[in-house]
Amino acid sequence: MKRILLLALLLINYFGNAQNLVSNGNMEVFSSPTSTPTGWSSSSDFGDFNQNTTDFTEGASSVEFTAGFSDLMMFTTVDIPLESGKTYIIKYDYKYLGSDFDANDNIEFSFYSATAPFLHGTNIQDNNWNTVTTQFIPTETKSDFEATIRVIPAAGIGSNYKVLIDNVQVFEAAPLSTISFNLKDNINIYTSPYKQLKIDTSADIVILDIAAYSIIGQKQKLTPNTKALTNFNLSTLSSGVYILKITTNKGSLTKKILLK
Repeated sequence: MKRILLLALLLINYFGNAQNLVSNGNMEVFSSPTSTPTGWSSSSDFGDFNQNTTDFTEGASSVEFTAGFSDLMMFTTVDIPLESGKTYIIKYDYKYLGSDFDANDNIEFSFYSATAPFLHGTNIQDNNWNTVTTQFIPTETKSDFEATIRVIPAAGIGSNYKVLIDNVQVFEAAPLSTISFNLKDNINIYTSPYKQLKIDTSADIVILDIAAYSIIGQKQKLTPNTKALTNFNLSTLSSGVYILKITTNKGSLTKKILLK
């Protein structure tokens, strides 16, 4: 019991103090409904930004990107301090509004660095809210990193290309020596009657790889719906019991699932 209480206190202490380094990353503050969010600016001759207070994942609003005939970019104006060698978790939510898209539609998150620029791309897959999670280890220490979110329409897309962005977070990952917890208690797996798999994790867990095996040990092909490896289409698998091996930045975990 004492060990459980100590673990709970460590978790509360960490998550209570994990600081989001992105100012107004929850897209709540705007100088006007048709401006970029406070703490952000834009660099594009084609496109607009608007506050969206009817569709969001955190707080009471998101920011709506309306791209024109090229990419549309929004970057932080408040400096983000990052230290060389430390691991930082990057998370944000996005949702595409429309139907004229294909696999080439892309969202990019980047940090400029003179020594090793960071760029992470995500292909838009559907019209749902999706969460992107990745990590970044800077090779230089700077007090004025600038985070950039760039929306890139596929060729031939017109001015009705709209993407919502919300809940942008950058925070330092907890060192393994500081907080060690049971992965089983921090990863939840859900399956639907349509053989869709969804994986929810706590904030500082990054999924690196997922493999599925039949009960006789045969490896199965998985089709991810997102690059974050949190949603999968399992329609090609037969009904039955499968073993999932989930590899994360905090270690590996195996879980049993039943497909009906």
